[in-house]
Amino acid sequence: MIRSDIAEQHSIENIPNGRQVRNLIQMAWFLQELKGDLIKHFGVNVKLYVGSGFRSLKLNSHPKMRGSQTSYHMDGLAADITCSHFSPFELAQYISTRVDYAGYDKLINEYGRWVHVNLPRPNLRCVNITATKVIGETHYLPEILNVAK
Repeated sequence: MIRSDIAEQHSIENIPNGRQVRNLIQMAWFLQELKGDLIKHFGVNVKLYVGSGFRSLKLNSHPKMRGSQTSYHMDGLAADITCSHFSPFELAQYISTRVDYAGYDKLINEYGRWVHVNLPRPNLRCVNITATKVIGETHYLPEILNVAK
């Protein structure tokens, strides 16, 4: 949840503090619960892959990362995930329709390539979004949609 190719390539320290570690543990529990539920519900041994978890301020600000200035990744409350048996759309749709996962703050099917999920800061929102690119510009749509990679 803290490893980053960009951090390694550019010698950027990506070490969480105590509060961020506690948040990462909360995220790890959420992902473990999701994995267990997917296995139980579909009867297949799925694997969840975390493409991006915690990001230090310096890593998040790096031009190759292009993270939001308010990114939940910097708090250890966000993960970009994929799943071995399901497309990002199917995974996001599954999470968004499960009452058990009402504890997430925001769920994004990002470009049909991965699912971004963040856990709440103090104000819970439960927002479902699809991110698409149109002529190189990101657009957010207010629901989980199936988009081409």
